[in-house]
Amino acid sequence: GMFLPCVRCTSAFDLRATSLLCCALAESGAWVCVEGLERVGQRILGSLAERLQMIFRVRRSEIDAFEYEGQMLKMRATWAMFGTTCTAGAVQPMEMIPQSLGMLL
Repeated sequence: GMFLPCVRCTSAFDLRATSLLCCALAESGAWVCVEGLERVGQRILGSLAERLQMIFRVRRSEIDAFEYEGQMLKMRATWAMFGTTCTAGAVQPMEMIPQSLGMLL
């Protein structure tokens, strides 16, 4: 089976966290579930979408290594990210997720 860690979004989920998450995904080939995306601000969600789009492009191009924020990373194409919006009582939480990110998850 595949180990699937779950990352719970809080106000501490910042630009650095999105960068580290995407870097770890691409390099490890792991799967991850990001829970509670509606708790994160639009700026952070937009940044996450941009980073994911970039590593999706690298994966589609079948490149083995790429530069990511100043460092060379090896791409392991088995990575996947799943996102949830699960805060109880939230009114239409998916409306808070940018379309560019929603299309990737």
